[in-house]
Amino acid sequence: MLRSLDVLKLLVAASVVTLLVLGGGALVLGPLSGDESPGTSAGASAETYVRGPIVSRGAVGDRAAAADQRTPVVRSAGTLPAYHVAPKPAPLQRAPQREPEPEVTQGRVFRPLPPPEPEEPEEPEVVPGAPFTFRVGTFNILGSQHTKGSKRWAPGTTRAGFTADLVNSRGLGLIGFQEVQRDQLGVLVNRLPSYGVWPAASLGNNGIRLQIAYRRDLFEVAGTETITTVFHRQMRPIPILRLRHRASGGEFYVMNIHNSPLGMQSERDRAKAVQIPKLNSLRATGLPVLLMGDANEKEGFFCRVGAATGMVAANGGSTSGGCRMPPPPVKIDWIMGARAVFSGYSREEGGLVARASDHAFIHSGVTLTPSVTSGEQD
Repeated sequence: MLRSLDVLKLLVAASVVTLLVLGGGALVLGPLSGDESPGTSAGASAETYVRGPIVSRGAVGDRAAAADQRTPVVRSAGTLPAYHVAPKPAPLQRAPQREPEPEVTQGRVFRPLPPPEPEEPEEPEVVPGAPFTFRVGTFNILGSQHTKGSKRWAPGTTRAGFTADLVNSRGLGLIGFQEVQRDQLGVLVNRLPSYGVWPAASLGNNGIRLQIAYRRDLFEVAGTETITTVFHRQMRPIPILRLRHRASGGEFYVMNIHNSPLGMQSERDRAKAVQIPKLNSLRATGLPVLLMGDANEKEGFFCRVGAATGMVAANGGSTSGGCRMPPPPVKIDWIMGARAVFSGYSREEGGLVARASDHAFIHSGVTLTPSVTSGEQD
């Protein structure tokens, strides 16, 4: 006989099973009484597995069997683990903002603009008759033949290179060379690429001895001519250039001379007798005139040429109302001019000059003031 308590348990269990079957669920049951559940052996686990809804084998037996095949095994969850509260995470930070790609903001790939084309320098404004200033020099470079085989002097071509370095480093706009020989002329032309050189070899071998070099960016040739004077029993052409100042259009004449050396006073006098009239004829054009070169004399040249032409020397002195020589030391190399104002006279004798030649390197600033040209006078 079943006890009333056992009957009550069976009724409750049946009710729960019925509810689960109607809801399509599954139930996991523990032991109904004591240590065992109904239909469980003593050695089995306390956990009971129930497949699908449990129904009686009555009219719905076939449906229960089908449900039994579809319903998965459900295991008891057992005892849930203790829970804990996770620590509060660090606050979110905004990711760094990147510069937008050029194609995002411009709709295309950005390419920097090419650098602007360099502007061509403007041509200086030409102011006819305006004064212009530059630096003028003279240098006897000591001809190659005078130092051939010398232990003291370097070869003439090497010394011509020294001369070119001096000219380039002093910023000369115009210079006269004396005693130039053919091998030295080639060096000067090659080492002075910014300068035009005249007459070069255009006047023959004797004409090579005297050269005028001028800065091409400052001046252009407006005319050439020569006179002939005696030098050491030879007749030699004396170069004369008419130059035009590019920036102002002003023109002037320049003559480069070399008179006989040592005791040849008569030859020097004969040379001056040709040079003085030519200088005066150049002055008569109304244009400035520059004279440079190795006169091979001091007082005899300065006093006679200055008094006869009215030209002044870059190193001072005067021939107006009598001859007063420039302050010492006075050398035989001269720079003189008409319609010219000199400043910053320099006489160099040591250093590279002494390695290049036995003469002083003379140079000075000069400001020329053109008046009218011969064409305008006509």
